[in-house]
Amino acid sequence: MDQASDGRDERGRFVKGAPPGPGRPPRRTEREFMRRLLALCTDERIDAVLMRLIADAARGDAAARGLFLKYTLGKAAGLAPTPTMIAVEDEAGVDPLAPDILFKKLGGLS
Repeated sequence: MDQASDGRDERGRFVKGAPPGPGRPPRRTEREFMRRLLALCTDERIDAVLMRLIADAARGDAAARGLFLKYTLGKAAGLAPTPTMIAVEDEAGVDPLAPDILFKKLGGLS
């Protein structure tokens, strides 16, 4: 094939102005896989996987622990306090969560 018919140069690279290809085929294979996978995901199987995840996290598996914490505690709202900051707050008798707790106890904004 020459450059004009397939849109590539002699080294196989696309040339400027080459027509686009047909694109990605329909996701028929992925849809079928997901349909079959979901059909096999019973509550009992999901529970077994989750119990294994928890056990692995408890045994110290870092990946399992990270996944478990991501879905139970969520992402931290901010940076964790440093040990120095905690010591300073303790020494000063300051509780950084006190205003938030009081706000919630008082019912938030009216």
